[in-house]
Amino acid sequence: MFVDSGSVLFQRKKIPPKKEAEEKTKADGIAAALQAMNCRAVGIGVHDLAGGIGVLKELEERYKTVWLSMNLVDPDRKKPIFTPYLITQVGGLKVALLGLTDDQGEHHNKEKEAGYTILPWQNTLPRTLAKIKKQADITILLSSYSYQMNKKIAETVSDLHIILESGHAASTTEPYTVKKTLIAQTGTRGKFLGMMRITWNKARQWNSTTSSSKSAKSGCTYTNQFIALKTSLPEDSKVKKIIDRTIQKANDINKKRVHLAGQDKPTTTLQDVAGSGKCQQCHATQMAAWQNSKHAKAWDTLEKKNQHFNGDCLICHVTLPYYDTDKVKAANLLLLLPQSLKEVGCEACHGPAAAHSTGRGKAPVARPDEKVCLVCHTPEHDDHFVFSEKVKRLGCSAKQKAGTE
Repeated sequence: MFVDSGSVLFQRKKIPPKKEAEEKTKADGIAAALQAMNCRAVGIGVHDLAGGIGVLKELEERYKTVWLSMNLVDPDRKKPIFTPYLITQVGGLKVALLGLTDDQGEHHNKEKEAGYTILPWQNTLPRTLAKIKKQADITILLSSYSYQMNKKIAETVSDLHIILESGHAASTTEPYTVKKTLIAQTGTRGKFLGMMRITWNKARQWNSTTSSSKSAKSGCTYTNQFIALKTSLPEDSKVKKIIDRTIQKANDINKKRVHLAGQDKPTTTLQDVAGSGKCQQCHATQMAAWQNSKHAKAWDTLEKKNQHFNGDCLICHVTLPYYDTDKVKAANLLLLLPQSLKEVGCEACHGPAAAHSTGRGKAPVARPDEKVCLVCHTPEHDDHFVFSEKVKRLGCSAKQKAGTE
């Protein structure tokens, strides 16, 4: 049985108006892929609400997605808007899947505007468990609440056997028990798949490894494995077609948006940026090292993945005069980039160097620190970034400098 605890559709809790068409296209592709993978049910998390209730209803109808949430309710009738729970058959067992939504206060006092309200879990979960406990052999909660709240849930309610989190932590969490409940979580953004094999019996409680009692030895057991979804793994042809089609649709939307935005006069220019070609005149040694680096090929990797119209990706694959992404987008700088800046060049790290170049080094450039690197080398995009190690590969050390800085 394949399930997802939620927050799968959107990267942000709120979608910028200019990105709405692109983001909804991607959400459609994700829902199509989940259907192709026979996903049994999906919990509703805060990121799934970014597009509004209407998007979830459209995807529910188009792809027969089973969205689960007990506490996401109509603001007037206080009835669940989507399926509160699902009882399904797996391996001879009746499995109850339940959903809980935590929007982290994003829509507090905006119930009428949003078209929903979110009730506290205490108002819904105990009542639902009491209703279904005789109908199911094992109960699984898909929860977007935080680790602390899920722990409190496990300490408070009975007859809840597993909690699968999609909460606020970003990394995989080895399964652990709180009273009679097993809690587990995989990392965000589809980087890991969690595979759990369960041996379930009439004891209906997890075996304790620290107890030698007869009841502990007769308890239920599990094994767990986290599978890193690396690009080297073979693609599923059906899902691959969905992904390619979705990327192309998003690119078409972005191309049109770029064309329309390009008709506006930009509010900022790139005149402060010299380009790496200028740097080579005085820093040939460093330039030679850079040309053999992944930074120099950053744009090529986007083109190969057909993501060179994706503004979220572009910012970290080109050279810009500053690191503030909001300023970059507001000034339409990504529309002005000449070919010479379609790479992570010297000034992506050292800052604008036109004055430094024309003044033959009299205007100093910045010495990048770890904060500069972490603008792009976030845990989401670089799982193993260690500044002290990575900086050695750049070939820009003082011992290698040539000319005047």
